Amino acid sequence: LSDEVDLTDLTEEELAEYEAEKHLLEEYNKAISYDRNDHMLEVAIQYLESGDTVFYAVGLAHLLNNVNGLVDTLREAGYTVELVPYA
Repeated sequence: LSDEVDLTDLTEEELAEYEAEKHLLEEYNKAISYDRNDHMLEVAIQYLESGDTVFYAVGLAHLLNNVNGLVDTLREAGYTVELVPYA
């Protein structure tokens, strides 16, 4: 997914409104992508450190971000992560 937004068809008024509200979109994306994954990582580690056998399934949005996605952050934390394809 691209972070770029196509602004070519916006009127000057729409462009000004977009620029004025752009910070809200960035804040929302941070909360949905980064902050939520930070919490999911904490929860996953709690399950893994419980000593129980764990099958931890998450939605696709938690896997998409390579910078802060659960797969990479769990691996960085020293865990072995196996993605199981759905067929």
